[in-house]
Amino acid sequence: MIAQIYGITSLQEAIACAKAGADHIGIVPPIEGQLLPGTVDDKTVTDILSALKGKCKVILLSESEDANTYLYMAQKYHPDIIHIAAKHFASNREFYNQIKQIDPRIQIMQCVPVGTDQDTAVQLAVSRAQYADFLITDSLREGGAVGAAGITHSHETDAKIVQAVNIPVILAGGLGCENAQDVINAVHPAGLDSLTKTNLLGTHQKDIQAVAQFCKICHSC
Repeated sequence: MIAQIYGITSLQEAIACAKAGADHIGIVPPIEGQLLPGTVDDKTVTDILSALKGKCKVILLSESEDANTYLYMAQKYHPDIIHIAAKHFASNREFYNQIKQIDPRIQIMQCVPVGTDQDTAVQLAVSRAQYADFLITDSLREGGAVGAAGITHSHETDAKIVQAVNIPVILAGGLGCENAQDVINAVHPAGLDSLTKTNLLGTHQKDIQAVAQFCKICHSC
């Protein structure tokens, strides 16, 4: 099972998380007009991509509703995975083909926001799975943004999404060492993602011991 760790803010942290067992690590690149917690500078992005090549997959995330943002990230950085975390924009046939033309190695991870309406989330997942390599389910934040709030959502809905699509589904949203095993048992996803629950308390820095424990739980399944 994939262990995915988000919120990496330095080269040293990226290397430590990879050594601790992370299969995927997620970082937020500098995008004009995008002010997200944990955003790193251009040199950090390129240094991490270079240092971790062949060791684990590096994901670049944006919440942009503009397809050109993701195309820019693909052209500039050539990451392993591009994570579309927008509430409304989703990959489509044209966009998917554009990304693959830039670099056929790049995979697309498409978010699926999970709120209180199970049928809507499942239908959205089925639709979004058509032009993605991964889905990532995540919790809706107050105000309608997706993820990075450290809160869980319905894992019954997650299980229905896993059953309904034919691509790997990674679960995010308030996951850490204390609840990872229960979620795995309930949903049987392709992987789990952790951000806030593997941070040092009150910071954006990773707790490498927690990262190692989280990865061990994922890899035992």
